[in-house]
Amino acid sequence: FDAVQGGRPMVLQIVGNVPGLQNAGAMWAEEFKGFLLDFGFTQSITDRRLFHLTDEGGLLFIVGAFVDDCKVVVQSESKAAEFTKAWEERYRDPPDVEATARDFLGLKYTRVGSTITISCNKATDDLAEKLDGLAPRVGAGAQCTTPLPEKALSLLELGAGPGNQLLPDSVLPRARSILGLAGWVVCHARPDAMLAFVAIARRVSPGRLTEYAWDRLVQWGAYLVKTEDVHLTMRKAAAGTGAACYSDSSALNGPVPGSSYGGACLQYSTGDPMLPDSVMSGAIWARCLVPPKLGDSSAAAELIMATVATKEVMAYRMQAEELGHGPRTPTPLYLDATAVLHGTATEQVSREMKYLAAKLAVVQKARAHGKI
Repeated sequence: FDAVQGGRPMVLQIVGNVPGLQNAGAMWAEEFKGFLLDFGFTQSITDRRLFHLTDEGGLLFIVGAFVDDCKVVVQSESKAAEFTKAWEERYRDPPDVEATARDFLGLKYTRVGSTITISCNKATDDLAEKLDGLAPRVGAGAQCTTPLPEKALSLLELGAGPGNQLLPDSVLPRARSILGLAGWVVCHARPDAMLAFVAIARRVSPGRLTEYAWDRLVQWGAYLVKTEDVHLTMRKAAAGTGAACYSDSSALNGPVPGSSYGGACLQYSTGDPMLPDSVMSGAIWARCLVPPKLGDSSAAAELIMATVATKEVMAYRMQAEELGHGPRTPTPLYLDATAVLHGTATEQVSREMKYLAAKLAVVQKARAHGKI
């Protein structure tokens, strides 16, 4: 500002928020959090982005916030009216608490009665742009009407050779961008294509991306674009339905040679007829790289993922209890590792598991206390 001020140095201190600053999201989060707490909401201890309020009649009002996206679940109409008035007084622009269709984190939620439909139209459009001009080789099943053609699982595991050359590493960035975007769509709204996602992801890595794997990646993405009208539809579960968690791992056989990966899926629904549709109902996915020094055996990798799954279950149960609808029975955790099942049934630690005793104790304690 020297020239403007005639050579006199000047510093401007920004006392408010300016869109685009690195801390803009954090500043808004603190502001919105203060507004919600002043209104009477309680911030969840298990998920700091979740705020809940119960009125005098026991009806719930829940707000989920993430940066500048917000999802409001209303059961108490009186509190909703108060909330709208308080919002208008503070921010002038009224919140959209009455709409039946809204966008949240790139997902479109549409509610009709007790049925909720989730779609990823914007992400699918972005995927179509990435696939523009790409096509599988002639004769590679370009017109297949399923996520994976017949025998694709076994053919994907074939190494490079005549007619199936290894592609250069320069292709990997584009392949990974397609895989990541299509995988995001699948994880949020297209479970029908999840098996294809897992199978293809194993091949999109240095030294493993062959021509056949590239064909399957392009075809899989094209299939998602072609069937973009297929949405995830959820309906309220029958009363009494609880939760279940599934855990598995792949020791020393991950996408990166010599690595171990694991996954856990928690499917849950309170089944409580007093709760609004979509509250505490859905699925949580977890996928992680198992540290090489810890996951150097199948049993160790399975135990690590069982620990991740147990923590997901405990977080779910705590959140349900916060809302006054805690599970009354243990949550089933499904594993396929005998060593882990036997190890969690007793307080003793085997020689093979001794260096993972702390992780084993997490599962043992949850099982002993009747949580899983």
